[in-house]
Amino acid sequence: MNTIPDSFQTIVENLPNGVNLCDLEGRILNTNPSMLVIMQADHANQLVGKRLKEFLLPHCHPLYDACLTGALRGEAKLLELDALSLSSEPRCLESHLLPLRDGQEQVTHFLSLIYDRTQGKKNAALAWQRQAQLEHVSRLSLLGELTSGLAHEINQPLAAIINYVKGCERRLQRDECSMEEILAALDQVCQQAERASNIVKQVRQFARKGSTSGNEAVDLHEVLRESLSLLEVDRSMHKVEVISSLAKNLPVVTGDRLQLEQVMINLLRNAMEAISAVGGGRLEVSTQAVKGGLEVQVLDVGQGLPEVDEESLFDAFFSTKKEGMGMGLSISRSLVERHGGRLWAENRPEGGAKFAFFLPI
Repeated sequence: MNTIPDSFQTIVENLPNGVNLCDLEGRILNTNPSMLVIMQADHANQLVGKRLKEFLLPHCHPLYDACLTGALRGEAKLLELDALSLSSEPRCLESHLLPLRDGQEQVTHFLSLIYDRTQGKKNAALAWQRQAQLEHVSRLSLLGELTSGLAHEINQPLAAIINYVKGCERRLQRDECSMEEILAALDQVCQQAERASNIVKQVRQFARKGSTSGNEAVDLHEVLRESLSLLEVDRSMHKVEVISSLAKNLPVVTGDRLQLEQVMINLLRNAMEAISAVGGGRLEVSTQAVKGGLEVQVLDVGQGLPEVDEESLFDAFFSTKKEGMGMGLSISRSLVERHGGRLWAENRPEGGAKFAFFLPI
C-alpha cells in the first residue's frame, strides 16, 4: 500500500487473509492478492473504488452499517458476513474493521481484515449432516432390535379387535344381543384400534429421518412415558420392575424431542439388559430439578460397569455386548451435549450402575 513502508507492504501482500485500506465510507482504496482470491477477482481495480457493502447479501447490510458507525467512533469491530464473489459464488466472511487515526487522533481510514470461512462452514455443515445420518441409522438399528417386541405389542390389540368382532357376529347371528352390548363391543374395538394406531405412530415418529429445529418445549416425563411404552415387551422379557420417582412440576426443557427420546431409550434398554443378566430386578428412573437445569438418573441392579475407564464407555464402537455396535452411548452423549448438557456413568456402592444426564433450562 502506498501509505505504509515497503517492508510492511510486502508483509500485507503475502498474508493469507484479505487486507483492505478503506475510506470513511467503507470504499476500498487498496487491497492485497489474498482479497482478490477470496472475491475471485483478476485485478485489483475490480475491487478498488467499491464499498465492501456492495458485495454483501442484503440481510447483512444493517449489521455492516452499524459496524461502520462504531468504527467511526474508534471502536474495533468483528463480525461474520455473507457475501457474493465477483463470480456470484457465496462467501462466508469474518471481517475485522479497525479504525486508523492521524496525528490528532482522528479516524481517517479503516483497515478491513477479511478471513474466508466458506470452506469451514461447508465442512461444519457436512459434519452435521453426517452426524444426523449416523443418529438416524442408530435409531433404525435400535428399532430393528425392538421389532419382535413391537410386533407383539401391535398383535395384542389386533387380536382383541378380532375377538370382539367375531363375538358380535356370533351374537347377531343368534339374535342374542341388545343394541347396548353391540355398542359396548364396538367401543372396545375402537379403543383397541386406537391403541394399535398409537404404537405405529410412536414407531414412525422415532424412525423419521428429520428432526425438529431443536427449539421446542419438551416435557421429559412425557418422553419417559413414551420410551417405556416402546420398551414394554423388553421390560417384561427381561423381568424388570420399573420404579419411577418423578419430580412434581418439573420444568420443560428446550430441545429436540426425538433426540432426547433416543437418549432415554438407549439408557433404559441398556439398564434392562444389565438387569436381565442377573436374572431380573428393579430399574429405578428419577427426575429432579437441580441448579441450572434438570437431571435424569437411570439406576440398575446389574453387574456394574466393566473394569475400564468410565469415559471409555462413551467412545464410538466401544461395546461389552457380543453383537453390540458400540454407538448407543457415544451418540447419546453427543445428543445431550448438543443440548448444552452432559451425560455420565458410575458404579453404585450397593451394586449395579448409574447413568445420568443433566440438561440446562
